[in-house]
Amino acid sequence: MTVIYKYEVPFPEGVVKLPREARILSVQVQQGRLCMWVEVQPEAPLVDHYFMSVGTGVALEPLVQSGARLKYITTWQAGPFVWHLHEVIFAPMHRYVHKGSESGERTYDKFCPACAVREVKS
Repeated sequence: MTVIYKYEVPFPEGVVKLPREARILSVQVQQGRLCMWVEVQPEAPLVDHYFMSVGTGVALEPLVQSGARLKYITTWQAGPFVWHLHEVIFAPMHRYVHKGSESGERTYDKFCPACAVREVKS
């Protein structure tokens, strides 16, 4: 079943847990709070979505970690200020197994910036 839910967007940045395959329909200020209306399947597993509002004229590149990218969502206004909401898409981590060391197998995580998948692989 697909429904539309309202979620408060943390300002200036933060995480919102949304069901997998959520689709943002609209973002607006309601009663002084930044909110988004999202089409969701409530029974789907929750996934963390990291949002960041950036003021006009602020350089974007220094704000994100290496390997992350920004996905523009919308522009909104609050008084004299104009903000631009982005979702930060982090580079996923893949688990690798190193064989042949004297201590046996070791696993470690490594970023894969070429991959477009959101979840951590294991």
